[in-house]
Amino acid sequence: MAPAALIAFAVIAVLVALLRWGHAAIPTRPSASERGFLSAPRRFRFFVFTNVIIPDERGTTEVDVVVVGHSGVFVVEIKDFNAWIFGSEHDEKWTACYVDKSKHQFQNPLRQNFRHVKALQARTGLPSDVFHSIVAFTGDCELKTPMPSNVIVGGYRNFIENTQGVRLSDADAERVCRVLKELEAASTTDALDSHVADLRKRFSSSTTCPKCGARLVERRSRSAPNEEPAFLGCQSFPRCRYTRQLDAT
Repeated sequence: MAPAALIAFAVIAVLVALLRWGHAAIPTRPSASERGFLSAPRRFRFFVFTNVIIPDERGTTEVDVVVVGHSGVFVVEIKDFNAWIFGSEHDEKWTACYVDKSKHQFQNPLRQNFRHVKALQARTGLPSDVFHSIVAFTGDCELKTPMPSNVIVGGYRNFIENTQGVRLSDADAERVCRVLKELEAASTTDALDSHVADLRKRFSSSTTCPKCGARLVERRSRSAPNEEPAFLGCQSFPRCRYTRQLDAT
């Protein structure tokens, strides 16, 4: 056999061997979701779901944003205020103070997000240490009292990307994403209307606590029982501290 023919035969044999080795090393093609995880460095593999309505034992609850990554499941409650914000981790209500000196009280968003986390935990079966609760204020606002590190003004991306540790494997993260994708798909306009109607019904009731489901009873201030008007309070106090003025029913 001529030298040129021998060289050509040898080259072909090497190429065939390499092709066989390559097919043996990669027996299957990764799915689209696997490519999403594997195409980026581990710390930057995140999937985002928005306006997710989740059924729980009290009806339904709506989560603004859920971000899934290897560092955990981040549950984000977004508040839009152009005001100074006053409150603490343990207060039942926080206060927004506006430029015109008007004030608005709203539910402690950390407590609000606690329910969101619990609903997601029940839905996914994951341990509590996988979840991260974040409250993100948008708009021209300023936190005027000390707050926990998970209460922030502006974007929450840095908080998520700087969270250390791996709490979810690829398989667990994909499973959580499948659950959230189904919930997000079911969070239609009709589902939102039903959720809002349920909220109005719960918070307009004069007999049932909208927070825990216990009975509402008429109470008076102990410090000035004859001066302060009566109000509705939860029968399970002090475990539940929900109150409402009688004229708000």
